Amino acid sequence: IETVPTPDIGAVNIDWREFIDPTGKPKTTIAARLEGVGITKDKRIIVISSRGVRSALVTHVLRRFGYSKAANYAGGHLELLARSKSQKK
Repeated sequence: IETVPTPDIGAVNIDWREFIDPTGKPKTTIAARLEGVGITKDKRIIVISSRGVRSALVTHVLRRFGYSKAANYAGGHLELLARSKSQKK
C-alpha cells in the first residue's frame, strides 16, 4: 500500500448509502447527519467518488434538500489520481 501525503482539505467521508434508503429514496435524516459534522447549506460542497457516479447521486440528494452549493466532481478520484501521475512525469 502506497501512502501519499495530502493537504488537509476539510474532507469528510460519508458513505453514499447514508443518503438514500433501501428503496432509493433520499433519507430525510441526512441533513442532521451533515450538520453534525459541520456541513451546512451555506457551504460549498464538492462530492467525489471513485468514478463520479455515486457522487452524482449524492449531489442530487444534497441539492434536493437545499444544499445549492453542492457539486459533483464527475471524473472521480480515479481521474484525479491519473491527472496527478501525469503531472509528475
